Amino acid sequence: MATDDLAAAYRDLGGLERAIGAQRLAVLAVLDERGVAKADGALDTAQWVAATDLVPAGAARAAVDTARALPELPAIAEVAETGGLSMAQLAALAEIASPESDERWAKEGPGCTPAALQQLARQQRRVKREDAQRQDRRRSFRWWKDRHGNGTRFAGVLPDDAAAVVTGAIERRVEEMGPVDGVYEPHESRCADALVETCSADRAEAGRPEVIVHVPVGVANEAPTLADGTPVSIDVVRRLACDATAYLLVENPDGTVAGYGRRRRIVPDKMRRRLHQRDRHCRFPGCNRTRGLRAHHIAHWMPDDGETEEDNCVLLCHRHHVLLHDGGWTMTGDPSTPTGLTFRRPSGAAVPNTPPPARPELLHRWGLDAA
Repeated sequence: MATDDLAAAYRDLGGLERAIGAQRLAVLAVLDERGVAKADGALDTAQWVAATDLVPAGAARAAVDTARALPELPAIAEVAETGGLSMAQLAALAEIASPESDERWAKEGPGCTPAALQQLARQQRRVKREDAQRQDRRRSFRWWKDRHGNGTRFAGVLPDDAAAVVTGAIERRVEEMGPVDGVYEPHESRCADALVETCSADRAEAGRPEVIVHVPVGVANEAPTLADGTPVSIDVVRRLACDATAYLLVENPDGTVAGYGRRRRIVPDKMRRRLHQRDRHCRFPGCNRTRGLRAHHIAHWMPDDGETEEDNCVLLCHRHHVLLHDGGWTMTGDPSTPTGLTFRRPSGAAVPNTPPPARPELLHRWGLDAA
């Protein structure tokens, strides 16, 4: 074919491609209304598009946003369905145009470059400053004790940009989390762990928080409380005392201070750095988390009188630290070697720290035992 004929064919195919794309958006708008995502197990229509078309999440969201806008812009949709608008032009026009300006942009839009239309869209987004100001005025964050004793509840509202920072940090940590003993915990539970890890990730650099545990004289193993009066179990006290600037405040019956626990038990920063050089990540089998780690006493100093020494301390992530103190798990062994520690489930069964060998009968069946 001659070059001119090839160029004409390319242009014709482009027109068909643009027309088909517009028709697909019209179909997508109806599928979105009918909740197609739910039937296929997707979280939303954008995720369904990403899986169906094998496109990035951003492109899928843009397609859904455009499809949702076009039913209110019939003039622009008509031009698009004849192949008169590229997908880049159409996406920008769907953001710029309104039902009142639909006819005007149907005429002017095809002659505008995608870059020019995208610039107009950005300018229009900046015009909506009152939306951002309204979000900022409504920002809030509060917490309160659950009246049934189920921990502390949180509620609040953040502006979109601030929320993106918080949710992005949590989602990144959730993605790094592996299974616990071969089973993934619910996503909401992992998000809760990620929030705690995010808030405590830089403790070594910024200084570890101070936790004061109030203990009435004579009942040190029965009624400890935090500084705000929240009752906690002795296991929680031991976990807090593992690796925080925490100390006991012993009180007389009349509320006066009888004495303070020794703070020298807390893992010093120099020792934490050596633990990081040795362990690198959480020492729980299969866990490779490197942020928000706690220094855990193998033999605890309260009441086991364990020493705060490197051969008695290991680094654990928040979740596995909680499992060892509050979940019935145990750990023994020598932390100086990669396989020197043994973790046991609440049932007492040990967690393998090496892959199990093939059973002899399987080796024999495949003729591998002779080797």
